[in-house]
Amino acid sequence: MREIALSNPTAGYKRLAWMLQNDEIAGLRAHTVLALLREQDLIVRRSAAGPSTLTRPAEPDRPNQVWHIDLMYVWLRYRWWYLVDVLDGYSRFLVHWTLNDTMETDTVTLTVLEALERWAPETEPAVVHDHGSQFISNDWRKFIEHHGLASIPTRVAHPESNGRIERLHRTHRGEALLGSRDWTAERARDELTRWAHRYNHLRPHGALHGLPPIVYYLGEPDAALAQREHFVQAAAETRTNYWRLREQEAVSAF
Repeated sequence: MREIALSNPTAGYKRLAWMLQNDEIAGLRAHTVLALLREQDLIVRRSAAGPSTLTRPAEPDRPNQVWHIDLMYVWLRYRWWYLVDVLDGYSRFLVHWTLNDTMETDTVTLTVLEALERWAPETEPAVVHDHGSQFISNDWRKFIEHHGLASIPTRVAHPESNGRIERLHRTHRGEALLGSRDWTAERARDELTRWAHRYNHLRPHGALHGLPPIVYYLGEPDAALAQREHFVQAAAETRTNYWRLREQEAVSAF
């Protein structure tokens, strides 16, 4: 477990426990992982987030019901680039992203269009966005109307209203784009491609009971959770039987 903790220095004890469980490496509960991390002085401490009283869009109950979109500034070798993310609100799945040298309306409309063409959702998602110039333009309005999408603006000057994608951008900065100031755009795209796969397919997500987003987007989360719980319970039973046998052997030795 120490090796996994050291190779994932930003992961807390709950995420590490989910990683061990999801990959069937060790069926350890979160409190056991926390105790082991404390023993080895590997605890990652973070500042607690403040309470939020903002009104957010209604919770989606299925994939492709609500998509969140936003732009993120990325400094690469002497100039700014613009990362556009489209995130599924239900599964936290990173549906699509593009890295661009402009931030015009065409930048976001093309990104949404590519996402629609790639995943072909059965119903048109509602798109949650802020009040950036791209989203209040006539071109954006025409694009939304042409594709039958609903446009949902967040509260003015409150990025937390689009909190799911704001959280994704913090994860980008803290895990995916470390050292990116010296990268070329080509390297940044390569790194983001690898990171997007890891985020969607491998990385345990705290809002998804520790499962990766792909399970909620295309899989069967209830079945995956049941399988993981079976593994953890079986591992606990194996440990109990092991120590019971050791005790019996010790008694027999006398």
